[in-house]
Amino acid sequence: MDKNEIIAMVVEKLKTIEAGKEISLKDLVGNELKKYTSADLAEIVAKITKLCEEKNIKLNVESLDQYKGLLSNLPFDIPFLKK
Repeated sequence: MDKNEIIAMVVEKLKTIEAGKEISLKDLVGNELKKYTSADLAEIVAKITKLCEEKNIKLNVESLDQYKGLLSNLPFDIPFLKK
């Protein structure tokens, strides 16, 4: 699965989860993420967030703010929180 397929799949899944639910990229995609670098994963998360905004899928992006600046190679464990 390429990055664009992952992004499209995650956005579709985020449409269907209920408000208040928190779910990580790893939970949504699984082992497919192992082939991507941390930079790739950060890019995927950013594109998912932007696409959700464009499609009016409400995410609590403030919950992502607490992770900004972390020197972490695990951006796939940062949760999306649906509003």
